[in-house]
Amino acid sequence: MKQSVKLTSFLVIIFLTLVVLITNVFSVSVPGYHLYSQKNIKEAANSFDLQRSTLRARRGNILDSNGNIIASDSQTYDLVAILSKNRVGINNVPAYVVDKDLTAQQIAPIINMDVDRFRNILEQDKYQVEFGLLGRNLSLSQKEAIDKLKLPGIEFIKTYKRQYPLGNFASNLVGYSTYNQEKQLTYGLMGVEKNYNKELIGTNGQRIYQKDYHGYIIDDTTIQESPAINGADIHLTLDQSIQEALEISFAEAKDQYPETNNYFGAVMEVKTGKVVAWSQSPSFDPNQPAQEIMYLNYGVEGSFEPGSTFKSFTYAAAIDSGNYSDEELFDTKPFYIGYEDGKIYRAEKPTRHGVVSNANGWNKGMFTYADGFKESSNVGTAELVTKMGTDVWQSYIDAFGFSKVITTDRLTSSKGQYRLNRPIEVINTSFGQGVTVNVLQMLQAYSAILTDGTMVKPYFIDKIVQDDGQITYEGKTEIVGKPIEATTAQKVQDLMRYCITEKGSTCYRLAIDSSEVMAKTGTAQIVIDGKYSTDIALTNFAIGLPYDNPEVFLYWGFQGPMSSIVNNKRDAIRSLLQVIAMKYDANNDNNEEITNDAEITKIPHFVNHSLDYVNTALSTSKISPIFLGKGDQVVKQLPKAEETIINNQKVFLLTNSDEILMPDMSGFSLKDVNNFWILTGIEITTQGSGQVVEQSIPVGEKLSKTTKIHVKLK
Repeated sequence: MKQSVKLTSFLVIIFLTLVVLITNVFSVSVPGYHLYSQKNIKEAANSFDLQRSTLRARRGNILDSNGNIIASDSQTYDLVAILSKNRVGINNVPAYVVDKDLTAQQIAPIINMDVDRFRNILEQDKYQVEFGLLGRNLSLSQKEAIDKLKLPGIEFIKTYKRQYPLGNFASNLVGYSTYNQEKQLTYGLMGVEKNYNKELIGTNGQRIYQKDYHGYIIDDTTIQESPAINGADIHLTLDQSIQEALEISFAEAKDQYPETNNYFGAVMEVKTGKVVAWSQSPSFDPNQPAQEIMYLNYGVEGSFEPGSTFKSFTYAAAIDSGNYSDEELFDTKPFYIGYEDGKIYRAEKPTRHGVVSNANGWNKGMFTYADGFKESSNVGTAELVTKMGTDVWQSYIDAFGFSKVITTDRLTSSKGQYRLNRPIEVINTSFGQGVTVNVLQMLQAYSAILTDGTMVKPYFIDKIVQDDGQITYEGKTEIVGKPIEATTAQKVQDLMRYCITEKGSTCYRLAIDSSEVMAKTGTAQIVIDGKYSTDIALTNFAIGLPYDNPEVFLYWGFQGPMSSIVNNKRDAIRSLLQVIAMKYDANNDNNEEITNDAEITKIPHFVNHSLDYVNTALSTSKISPIFLGKGDQVVKQLPKAEETIINNQKVFLLTNSDEILMPDMSGFSLKDVNNFWILTGIEITTQGSGQVVEQSIPVGEKLSKTTKIHVKLK
């Protein structure tokens, strides 16, 4: 009997359970509600949908020859506000902006926007709105500050911003780029960024997956994934320390003589063709390109008459063709141009073909041609061209490459122009008037003068490295001619050195203590409105070093008033030459001490060593390390081991600690600031040039990866 009762009870329980299950299944399948939880299961079920997300490819970095970053991508965020009241979440929870006043008051200060302006944007009759430039490219710290407010209807779109941590750094060569939101890729608009866009851009990937009704990704539900292919890194031949010294030289010269403008300059290794510095001023900061800035790469695309720096080629042609003698004298009085039977000669009196005089009309009687070079005599080069004859002279102009464009690393230069149809045109070209050149042509041609007569093409791309480390391109030295013999090249080098050592010469003020340099200066009238200006001139300097074994060539110039104070400008160039000399260890053996408090010091290897080891190793040196973090061991260092320090550069040593405090950056150079950024990953924006005089974060304040530091240099 008891067993029968138990069996009956068991069957009743099973029956009731089945009723509940069947009812619940029916309620779920037809009306879509779960009886126990009272949740809308149909709504949740419909929310399980396939989602697609882009796997963003990293645009390749642009770096200098030492691996310092010139351009790189960083992730940013665009602010979006959902305004449509139809946008609701589960259980009709609002997913739109509910309190517009509160939203405006709390978010506007974070993005530096006026509250009323923010509020007005929220009044638009749209499904969603964005907030213009101030709402774009927000940093992670700004996004997190807004997220903490937990305001409904506020969302973000991930974007990417191209960062240029060095600011104005060979900008007309490097170029700039912009992010295309639709294609979710950054595209170059100028310079290397544009010319090598195919290599830099990479290929985005895609992931297909499922999300639940809360918006969370369901684990292990990736249906398909095609990985992103990151762009290649472009390593330039530029050297950061020399490049920055070149940029600074423009600023120093401009500060000293405000009436000057249109500066340009380049530094090239004469044996390899590597361009280690390249710039112009005015230029621009690629982080904030402006409409009014000239985006022309002047050294490639521009052209100008060089003036007396062209005389080096006149002398080289005369020496190489056998029309030069050390002992021969010429008269420095005005040269009257005679012409008969297709040949130019020096006439005794004025002719219809014109006259050539030295600058400012000076006449010092009889000169050797070496003294003519030293004092930049136009009459002297007129005599040499007359001896050579037009055909021989033209053959050397062409051999030095001045009648051809230069194509290098996807850059095509302007074409030099000259005319030798009339006697006066032939004579004028001998001292660099009536012939146009560009910076690339001058670099290339002077490489022959400063070596054994071998001429090499300038280049800017050191190598291209894929994301997996594979090197797909390496720049190499390209010999493009041998216009003169080695003995000729050496003779012109001797003349350029003579121009430095002799008082009264045009180059004398370019001498520096740390290296024996050699030079030729030039001043050329500029054509304005179809005729030569009597007020404005182009001044330029061609300088090689060291004299005993030339390694480097500096070409530097500007436009300004034709006055002695401008022509005597030398301080900025000499400071630049000191940096170049130290970088290439081109020091004069007779001068152990380097002036201007600048020294060369090789950095020891400190990584994986203790702080005690570092302090002991540096106890007898003048290096003052800056330790970052409170750890007891060095994990990273900049500059790297075996690199040289110039101009009192700081040495940064990152320790094995996550806590980094804000240092006193007073006196930091732009390179110091950049090394701090690279080592710590903490972003720094800069204003001005020179040394740091102000910083936005107080000394000793704890820093994080999301901290943004702003410094002012002067």
